[in-house]
Amino acid sequence: MSRLTYREETQFLDRIRQDPSSDCWLWCGAKAKGYPFFQGCSKAYHISYQVFKGPIPRGLVIDHLCCQKMCVNPSHLEAVTHGENSRRGNRPHLPVNGDTPKQPSR
Repeated sequence: MSRLTYREETQFLDRIRQDPSSDCWLWCGAKAKGYPFFQGCSKAYHISYQVFKGPIPRGLVIDHLCCQKMCVNPSHLEAVTHGENSRRGNRPHLPVNGDTPKQPSR
């Protein structure tokens, strides 16, 4: 899924709250097993990555550079191998550099 309808985009954005202390876009919608879900079938951060950055390359997973699994800010998301994601899993909170993309206008 790389494109959202206007209705889906509105629903998605209505479930995000920006944390001013971290620039994380925190998911306030549905959760399953501690992860943010959108429309009951997709991890919300996967949707954010695909909408803002493009398809997730085959064989890669999404890592949260901010170490906040409820974050859907695309500038905090990186496609990496499963092994790299596991290695990074024990790291302390990392500062995220770069500009925060603006949320798409509705």
